[in-house]
Amino acid sequence: LYSASRLISPYVKDERHFIYLDIERNEFSAFLKEMETQLNLYKLVHGGNICFAVPFYSSSVFRDSRIMKGYSGVSNLQLYLDLMTFPPTGTEEADHLISHFKKKGQPFV
Repeated sequence: LYSASRLISPYVKDERHFIYLDIERNEFSAFLKEMETQLNLYKLVHGGNICFAVPFYSSSVFRDSRIMKGYSGVSNLQLYLDLMTFPPTGTEEADHLISHFKKKGQPFV
């Protein structure tokens, strides 16, 4: 989501960070507890700015992932799909990225 798009060409101002995890679903709770301890994170009932997700179809989410500015990021197609279904400003970010890549003469999706 915005974490990957910020590495390409940021547009929407959003302070949240989104991280896909390539772990088994049954390991998710233990992983979160470890992150809370190691990084001093707090689990909130509502809000927050760091979002961890274990994708249902992890094989497709990580397909064609790449390194961007030293960070692992999803493919342009996955980024587009994520942004287009993320309210309220995901579509604005996706539209901006389409325009960004058009100006560079490159396809976004």
